[in-house]
Amino acid sequence: MPTENSFFSNDETYDENSGDLKLDIEIMKLKLQAEFGAVFGSSGEIPPDIEKQFLQDVFEIEKNMNSAVMVTVFEFIGEPTFPLLKDLCEEDVPGELERLYRVLESNDLSLVSFHEYPPTIIYQFITEELFLEEIENYKLPGMMGVFVYENFHPDHQSDIREITIDFLTRWQALKWEDIWKFLFSCAVLPDGTTLTGDEFKAKIEEQSAKYSSLQLFEFAIENIQFEWKDEVLGLGFSEGKIRYLAVLKSGLTRYYDGSFKCYFCNNDGYWRISSFCLPGVEW
Repeated sequence: MPTENSFFSNDETYDENSGDLKLDIEIMKLKLQAEFGAVFGSSGEIPPDIEKQFLQDVFEIEKNMNSAVMVTVFEFIGEPTFPLLKDLCEEDVPGELERLYRVLESNDLSLVSFHEYPPTIIYQFITEELFLEEIENYKLPGMMGVFVYENFHPDHQSDIREITIDFLTRWQALKWEDIWKFLFSCAVLPDGTTLTGDEFKAKIEEQSAKYSSLQLFEFAIENIQFEWKDEVLGLGFSEGKIRYLAVLKSGLTRYYDGSFKCYFCNNDGYWRISSFCLPGVEW
């Protein structure tokens, strides 16, 4: 026998609640747009209750950050006592650096780097530079403020080297997932032809499609150079030797042994490949 309330299904109750949530979400978005200039895209398949909580958290962050005063990192972490690098023995630096990391983390701050550096370099950076950086005097439970060492001291040569290795490794595998992360928005070929980013990507995929596999793959980077044309535009290159056995789709093989050169451009803080010369690639 059906019960008195069985006419109202769980789905209908959920739809009603969902409708209320969606109204709350739209109101919250309007408040964020009006007070903080927020811009929203599609929320996709995010459940309404999670989206509402997220928007509430964002609103609280924006409200508190707008009223927060600026303090130095040193003040933010409670002005702890730390010796300067010149007052430390070299063997004591790793232990003091670890203590620094613990103090930063206990105050919801973190320092990361993309490359490895001697402990003395990082210790000096934290105590003589990072401590003087100004941040908002506001802490939100569960939120971590992250500083990146290379944002203060870029290692351009290492960046170019790593992108070169990444590019050649992808060429060896003949796979180009996330190719945009290291390609410039346009390309200038050795003969002076200019390609759009899409044309550059298509040309690389076209060339790699000639082969079924690349074997006995070896390369060595021998030289990296870069220069800044002005405050925002940097140009550079990497070059070296490369050799491999290419197996064509037809089953025939070709052995390549020669030089490669990758050209780079940087106009937004990141190095990307704008052209290259590589045995086995025909432009």
